[in-house]
Amino acid sequence: MKRRGGILIATTGVGAAAAVGALAFGIAQRRAEEEAERLALLLGWGPGTTFADVGAGAGSFAVRAAQRTDRVYATEVEESKRRKIERAARRSKLSNNVSVIAAGEHSANLPDDSCDSVLIRGAYHHFPDPAGINGSLFRALRPGGSVAVVDFRPRFWLGLFVPVRGVPANRGRHGIDPAIVREEFEASGFQFVQLIDPWVGDRYALVLRKPVSA
Repeated sequence: MKRRGGILIATTGVGAAAAVGALAFGIAQRRAEEEAERLALLLGWGPGTTFADVGAGAGSFAVRAAQRTDRVYATEVEESKRRKIERAARRSKLSNNVSVIAAGEHSANLPDDSCDSVLIRGAYHHFPDPAGINGSLFRALRPGGSVAVVDFRPRFWLGLFVPVRGVPANRGRHGIDPAIVREEFEASGFQFVQLIDPWVGDRYALVLRKPVSA
């Protein structure tokens, strides 16, 4: 037994690490679900509505929106991320509700007049051509439709280790000021609705709307 003591301790340590990891994952999932509930209220998700998650990442929020809306468009530039979204939709048995779209650098590639609301979460500061993307979102939204940009202000330390390249110079090292986001969307025809700051953690949520008369 003594000779096995070290192994037992090591195994116990691995088990403890796994338990901590599972706890952290559970907390992250719960926070994401809480944020999805807030977004549902903010953007009016519900039966009969169509939503677009632009820069959807692995599809976490696209899938959560698909549980509340009739149709979700999830856009991503990277093919590997698009495959992750498709897998997430299959696991949740929502493949029929989620359409995965290859986005471009200059357009979200969404159908015109197709969406009631759009979310850009943690991705806007990466866009190399914000005017092109915003113009495509304006066309994709139905009159009166809303877009929410959830992002964070520039972080100097993050820019040192993870610089964002190929974006406009006004972005800062990594992140974007909400005043710049508002200015760029208004230049594409959107109307400012509200700034929620803080939103979740150190992020803000900027909400804009396509005019009803557009």
